[in-house]
Amino acid sequence: MKVVVAVLLLLSGCIFEGNKCTVDKQADDEIQNAAPGAVVSVALAGCSTCDHAHVNAYWQPPASGTGNIEIQLSPVCPVQDTEVLVPVTTSPGTGTADNNWKNCGDVIDVNAYVTNRSDVTLDRMSIQLFCPRLEE
Repeated sequence: MKVVVAVLLLLSGCIFEGNKCTVDKQADDEIQNAAPGAVVSVALAGCSTCDHAHVNAYWQPPASGTGNIEIQLSPVCPVQDTEVLVPVTTSPGTGTADNNWKNCGDVIDVNAYVTNRSDVTLDRMSIQLFCPRLEE
């Protein structure tokens, strides 16, 4: 059993030749008065694929309204983006998209977007992108 676990860890890229995978690269931004269609975005370069990248979205949910908040992770490689739709009235106003793009190589750049796809203007909408790096 121990051999199987060790082989899986080596194959996953999380531990390789004494390297440590940590998810500590971060970028964030915020906009006020996010009208319908408003986008807040951030990007990080040099993210390792040793673990998952994830984006968190935060907004002030309105008392009423229709539509969604679109949360998107987009690697700079030819694979499909990861998109999550969360109803704008969700309380608390939070959502997350998460993925790992091992098929893109060991190191990639990642873009993240949060879009107000609702019919109301939000007081505040913010984004936090986290991605891993491989410590040597």
